[in-house]
Amino acid sequence: MNCFAAAASLSIVFYLTKVALRSVSVALCVTAGLAFSRAFLLHATNSAEPMVGVFWSLLAVAFAALAFRTEAGWPIIASGFLFALAMATYRSTIFLVPAAVVLIAQSRTPTGRQTFFSRPRLAALGQLAFGGLAGCLCVYGWAFWRLGVQNPSEMLRRFLVQEDTRVYLGVGIGKLLNLPIGLVRNVFRVHSPLCRNPCIAGRSANTHNFVFFFCSPRCAHFSVYTLSWLFRNGAGCLLSCERPLCLRAPVSYHRPFH
Repeated sequence: MNCFAAAASLSIVFYLTKVALRSVSVALCVTAGLAFSRAFLLHATNSAEPMVGVFWSLLAVAFAALAFRTEAGWPIIASGFLFALAMATYRSTIFLVPAAVVLIAQSRTPTGRQTFFSRPRLAALGQLAFGGLAGCLCVYGWAFWRLGVQNPSEMLRRFLVQEDTRVYLGVGIGKLLNLPIGLVRNVFRVHSPLCRNPCIAGRSANTHNFVFFFCSPRCAHFSVYTLSWLFRNGAGCLLSCERPLCLRAPVSYHRPFH
């Protein structure tokens, strides 16, 4: 199932890239880069959870892109419904919604004296929200009903309060302090107990700790600088090819394990 979802996701990425850039060669390179990245390849070839959710999210983006071809509202409603299904499959895949919002907003470009938040754009975004709400009611309502939860207020409480995911959700001092340490461990692999590099494994624990805590403050400084730079220049500048590759390189070596 994960292999099928990964193959379908790559097909969607290839189609969207080819339509956007009008270049088959560039679309092939982008798709191959995604397909052979470490995170995507390992997720597609084992029993990891996110791949099906990624497929539903990319399919939702593809339906949102259909708004450029037709004035009908059914592709946008279907996009919202698929995003609800993706969120029910794997919660974090809902973060592709901003991409769909941008596509839908650009497909309803205001003309003449219309403002940025014109009536066609607001109507299209309302259709997206309606599809997402209908999807949540259908998917989560059916799931809660099968679990024996038949009270609407209890269904809403369980939907909003994720009691089993406190370790992942929320912001705390511990998580903020662990951010630079986690980046050092996963990007540079200095202090990992699973490290099989004989050059690192043969060193003493003191050397490990020295390098580990030496890199952590610099990684924290890099994180703060990157966030402040994005805040000043806008997140859209990440799409520019002239930006440093260090902002995108860790994605290709991400370890897809919790």
